[in-house]
Amino acid sequence: MNRYSVLSPLLTRFWRSLVNQMRWHFAFVTQQRGWLLIAIAFHFLSGLLNGKQILEMNSLSSSQLPHIGDGLFLAFSGPSLGNGNLIILLAWLLNKVFFMMLIGGLVNRQLGEHDYVVMLMVKSRRIWWLGIMTTIIITAIGFVSIIIVATLAGIATQLSWHSRLSSFFFEQGIWQAASAMTLAQITIIIFCLIVSSLTVAGFIQTLIALHTHRTIWGIFTVLTLALIAWIIGLGNNIQSWQQWLPEAQSILSRHWPFEPRLPDFTINISLIYNFVSILSLALIGFLLLRAFDFLGAQDDD
Repeated sequence: MNRYSVLSPLLTRFWRSLVNQMRWHFAFVTQQRGWLLIAIAFHFLSGLLNGKQILEMNSLSSSQLPHIGDGLFLAFSGPSLGNGNLIILLAWLLNKVFFMMLIGGLVNRQLGEHDYVVMLMVKSRRIWWLGIMTTIIITAIGFVSIIIVATLAGIATQLSWHSRLSSFFFEQGIWQAASAMTLAQITIIIFCLIVSSLTVAGFIQTLIALHTHRTIWGIFTVLTLALIAWIIGLGNNIQSWQQWLPEAQSILSRHWPFEPRLPDFTINISLIYNFVSILSLALIGFLLLRAFDFLGAQDDD
């Protein structure tokens, strides 16, 4: 009997267990689809308003008309250093809230009335946690894809389509490096940054909620970390250590080359930071769930 004949049935059982429980997990997530519809409507409106704002600012100069990519960057720029605009802060925070409410449906189901049918079905804590992590990652990818499309649809009602950004930000004296980029580059940066950041937020939310048996504590922790990153960035004394604060990685406008005062805070650094955070939280989850109370008795097998 060769090695393949031994491994193949094991891999098949593992894959079936993972897929079956993920079907359950996604069923719980889709129960919160109302929040996804709200997110779509919000981002369409946000794109429309950002497009109008750029047109109004552009009308004061004789520059070329701004493009759709300019509106996309503004919509996902987040609170830049020293920016105390509460509307920008709210838009940045709502992205996290909408996503956490989607994930909240999954967490609530795991916590509600000892309903751990999926875990008992797969008979493995590791596969159970792996299924939750995979569900969060796929949900983040789908959520970000949808809100980017919704935002672009809103912006397209105001600004013209073009493969590159215009000279708008360069002439305004803000985020000047964006003017040299293409729409595809900006879209990929936004997608990767938000997906990885929301995945980290989703892992933190889920682990804290499972540990405390209260969903609200997971949401509260993520929002607190985000507000700390925002508040510290309001000061005039810009310190490089700010880039290592959790949730700072989700703020596009604070990254170099858009923010010249933080030359070491690049998109690549944030992606690596988020990747390491995801791996660390995944490991913490495996260790935490070894003694997690599923059926009302501690240290059950």
